[in-house]
Amino acid sequence: VYPTTCEPTFTSGFGPRWGSPHDGIDLAGPIGTPIFAAQGGTVVKAGPATGFGNWVVIQHEVDGRRMDTVYGHMQASSIKVKEGDSVQAGDQIASIGNEGGSTGPHLHFEVWEGGRFGGSAIDPKPIVDDARSC
Repeated sequence: VYPTTCEPTFTSGFGPRWGSPHDGIDLAGPIGTPIFAAQGGTVVKAGPATGFGNWVVIQHEVDGRRMDTVYGHMQASSIKVKEGDSVQAGDQIASIGNEGGSTGPHLHFEVWEGGRFGGSAIDPKPIVDDARSC
C-alpha cells in the first residue's frame, strides 16, 4: 500500500545526502496528511526518536523474511498506534508532521531487510512506485 495519500510530492531519494546516509525517501505534503501502514505487521516502535522527532516502526514478514518499514517526522499527537499493535496494510498509523531534523512537513519512509535494528536499508522508491495507484 502507498504510505500516504496522492498529494505528497517525492522530494528526496535514498542514498548519500549532505555527507551522511539517507536511509529512506521523503514525501512532502501538508501537515495532517494521513500516513498508512504499507503492509500488515506489528508495531515495534511508536513515539519519540532522535532525528525523526517521532516515528513508527512496523515489523513485517514478507516471503518468510523479516522486513521493517519506518515512518518519520509525524506530530506526536497524530500517532494512532502503540508498540505491540497489529496493523493491516492501509491502516492509518499517523499524519505528516514537521518534527525532528526536518526541513518542512513530510513523511520520511524507510524499508529495512532483516529489520530496522540489525538489518540493511534498501531503496524504498521502487516499492512505493509499485504501490502507487493515483
